[in-house]
Amino acid sequence: MAVYRCKVRGMNLGPMTRGSGSKGIVQGIVTPDDGREVALAQYPGSHGRITSPICCGRDMHRTD
Repeated sequence: MAVYRCKVRGMNLGPMTRGSGSKGIVQGIVTPDDGREVALAQYPGSHGRITSPICCGRDMHRTD
């Protein structure tokens, strides 16, 4: 499972899991038109996504 880290304060967050059901959360990356990479978590077969957590006004980075 992915662990997210704030590069400013060094705080870690993770791992994220689904609250119910037997399937885990799949980690991935999406690249918006501006070219930056944003980490995300998604339940397999679902259209819903969770983007990376934000700390200090910035996306936290995956450290898995």
